[in-house]
Amino acid sequence: MNHDPLRPTLLVVDDTETNIDILVDGLENDYDLSVAMDGPAALEIAQETRPDLILLDIMMPG
Repeated sequence: MNHDPLRPTLLVVDDTETNIDILVDGLENDYDLSVAMDGPAALEIAQETRPDLILLDIMMPG
């Protein structure tokens, strides 16, 4: 993924694909997005990409 330094980066974390699709559709034109569907993947992506904001589903299993 190419990062535009002028666009904020967001990490979307949700275990429901429909929720991710809705968020990505609404945000992809204005933000560089990364997506994770579980906690371990989210931690790995957050460490690698250092997002400006994390949108986190707090009702995920585990």
